[in-house]
Amino acid sequence: ERPINPRARMEQLLATAQNGGSSGGLLPALQAVVQARSVAPGSTLQALSFHQGAVDMKLSAQDAASLDHMSQSLRAKGCQADLTSGNQTAAGGYEGRIQFRCQ
Repeated sequence: ERPINPRARMEQLLATAQNGGSSGGLLPALQAVVQARSVAPGSTLQALSFHQGAVDMKLSAQDAASLDHMSQSLRAKGCQADLTSGNQTAAGGYEGRIQFRCQ
């Protein structure tokens, strides 16, 4: 049985987190989220999941157009993005989900 080199293992985990073993890693996806939120001031990220290079976000915003602008911004960055659901809230805002994958 080979001894585990903690430093090598952490470097491997860091490289995996940075690029997921490919260009569709968590850090590039988070950078895309930050850039997309800049086109929808007042939007709030309520939940985010990341699995095998795909991101699912639950968001709230002032209106449906804000979520659509975020989805368009992700596509402009080269991501495959879809606004998969949305509905108006009792408070007059809008909630929706965007799923995307960046290459």
